[in-house]
Amino acid sequence: PIDATPGPPASPDAAKSRRLFAIANGRVDDYWNKTSKGMVRGGGSESPEDSLLMRADSLLNLKKYNHAIALLEKMQPESIALKRLAFARYKLGQHAQAIKIYEKYASLTLTPIPEEEHDWVLCLYYLADWPNHEKDFHLRMRKMLSDPNHGYHDKAKALEREMR
Repeated sequence: PIDATPGPPASPDAAKSRRLFAIANGRVDDYWNKTSKGMVRGGGSESPEDSLLMRADSLLNLKKYNHAIALLEKMQPESIALKRLAFARYKLGQHAQAIKIYEKYASLTLTPIPEEEHDWVLCLYYLADWPNHEKDFHLRMRKMLSDPNHGYHDKAKALEREMR
């Protein structure tokens, strides 16, 4: 399948924006591929929301982002569907929307996802929307880099090296 993710919007420093977008996009895909494996559920009796989530997960894995969005938007506005909705918007190049949705998801206490994971995902989403969220990106990076015990400290160090 072809990756339908559009590039970053034009900016005064388009070459830098394209390079940073490529770095972010590869890492978002890696993150999604690792975390989505445990998200598709099945077997047993599912609630209507679980059924929609399973269908949305299948559509996301097939890169049918618009179809997944249509399903996810039918769900409760404050549910775990927000993580998937943010990813689908991200993959369609709607980075500002993806950031807004993921920030809302991160503010909810729906899942046992540690704040450290939210730092990493938002950092990548901010990087993809460079330079619009450059300040937010640097704040998250500084947080991860300044704490050697942060769960994403090493990944942040590697990202910082790659950006040079």
